[in-house]
Amino acid sequence: MVGSSPRRVMTYALCVLVVLLPSDLLKSSAAGCGGNLTAPSGGPVTSPNYPSNYGDNDLCEWLITVPAGSTIRLTFDSFDTEDGNDVLLIYDGASDSDVEVVHWLTGHQSVNPITSTSNVIFLRFTSNDSGTRSGFRFSYTSHAIYETCGLSVFRHFPQTGCGGSAVDIASHIGVTLEFCIQACCASSTCLSFQYNTQNTNCYLKNKLCSAGEKVSAVHGNMYDRLDGCPNGYSYLAHTHLCYRADVSESTYDQALTTCQSDGGTLAMPRDNTTNDFLIALKNDANPNIGFWFGLDRKDGSWNYVDGGELSYTDWGDGEPNNAGGAENCAMYIPATHASKGNNWNDAPCSGSKGSICEVGANVALGKTAFQTSSREPASVAVDGNTATNYDAGSCTHTVSDYGEDNPAWWVDLGQSYVIDRYVYSISPDPLSITDMTA
Repeated sequence: MVGSSPRRVMTYALCVLVVLLPSDLLKSSAAGCGGNLTAPSGGPVTSPNYPSNYGDNDLCEWLITVPAGSTIRLTFDSFDTEDGNDVLLIYDGASDSDVEVVHWLTGHQSVNPITSTSNVIFLRFTSNDSGTRSGFRFSYTSHAIYETCGLSVFRHFPQTGCGGSAVDIASHIGVTLEFCIQACCASSTCLSFQYNTQNTNCYLKNKLCSAGEKVSAVHGNMYDRLDGCPNGYSYLAHTHLCYRADVSESTYDQALTTCQSDGGTLAMPRDNTTNDFLIALKNDANPNIGFWFGLDRKDGSWNYVDGGELSYTDWGDGEPNNAGGAENCAMYIPATHASKGNNWNDAPCSGSKGSICEVGANVALGKTAFQTSSREPASVAVDGNTATNYDAGSCTHTVSDYGEDNPAWWVDLGQSYVIDRYVYSISPDPLSITDMTA
């Protein structure tokens, strides 16, 4: 057309950045095989076509991820592949690139439970073209990693302080919060600590301050110890009980007597949470020896030492087998055992093992006590001192000779508890509660 201008052609380029996550890289050559598994527990997970035979040249990859702070336990119902040719590789990590193979499974075999060291595990199954079998089936569960003493056993009160130097038993200048936690954990007299986020100073304290005693502090952070456990014991909030792993080896009955002398009994794992905590506790003490816990069949059937019926088990493969006809007491297998580490085993009660005790938590320990009398301070009534010598200052005293018609003292526990027992002394008339156990 006369007088027209040339048409301008605009070209647009669209660039798409594709980010491949580990789960996007998983490979699979068969329908329903492999995948990214993120539920806290899952299964069954199977080889292709299970229980029929898998195919030739199959490739399946799984990535299992559970919540942080947990490990993964794989439990196999069956395993049958062509020996030496069709293999399931299990990596203790997110892929095969940064970790070594921890399990190389092939052939027909019974597979013991496999536990990861982190919250991620990677599996790859491959078959060749020379023959097939029925394959495998497994399920998985997540298990929390527990601290025997760490941040989880303290209650945090932000922007608070307490007591000043009058109740400080130690101070650490310019340290991390983790350092302060461990310093309190290491001290048998530390019941709380204050951590200043501005100057990173740490102050360990010998008491639990009441709400009225806590003061506002912009950069202060009070951490109150929750446990109320005897020295050497570790608190588990799940059961509200305290536990101790003793590496001194003894018979089952001797171990029970030792636990009873602490006011408790042999530990009784009644669920996964408690069982995992006890495993962590014993392995921290000594992973190379067995440990008694509170389960036996002295009356012909397996019952907890308090008479409770057995409703949860974690027996090793083939256990209990009552080898020799006299294996009537339960123990944890050493963690270093090649195939049954940390599982339960039945053993002769006369054998020498370590032991795990449990006792109730003293919920009154360190709490603030009050009184109407002006005599000895009420705080000594809840200081954990089980001595009954009033003259030595181990008991409080309320009297009526100060014009009080009904002298009394009391303690604020801070929350509701079901009290299992209390220990008191009367000498001759004052009442001193030294232990109030939930």
